[in-house]
Amino acid sequence: WPCATVGILAILAWNGVGGTEAHERATGHPTAKSGTASWYSSSETCRVNPDPACPTASGLSLFDLEARGVLFAASYAYPLGTRLRVRVSDSAAPAIRRQSAQSVVVTVLDRGPHPRLGRVLDLSKSAFAKLAPLSQGIVQVEIEAVKP
Repeated sequence: WPCATVGILAILAWNGVGGTEAHERATGHPTAKSGTASWYSSSETCRVNPDPACPTASGLSLFDLEARGVLFAASYAYPLGTRLRVRVSDSAAPAIRRQSAQSVVVTVLDRGPHPRLGRVLDLSKSAFAKLAPLSQGIVQVEIEAVKP
């Protein structure tokens, strides 16, 4: 029955009963997070990937996702398939905040960035471009899990 208890706690937390702390305890996945995000694309990632399809951790082709303009992200903190609302943090430079979209909703379809890099999220090129100029490279963001 311990497994059933964890499942019930996860459902209650996801539905707002018990708050974000209960969700994190029950699932081990944060509901909100902040930190540095960067972007990645097939031109960089697939150069070192021996598979011609260049699959993401979810099995979808990075080439196909980019061609369709899918807004996605790579994360170790959230399960594959999780939808996240990402917005530029209030601590980001004022010029970045003025020119960025309010937020962008992405789906976690890949794993990364490597924890040693100090980033919390890698965004697809198209998702990052909605938040900041690609030339910026990295941006401070706030991340929130979106209920399905």
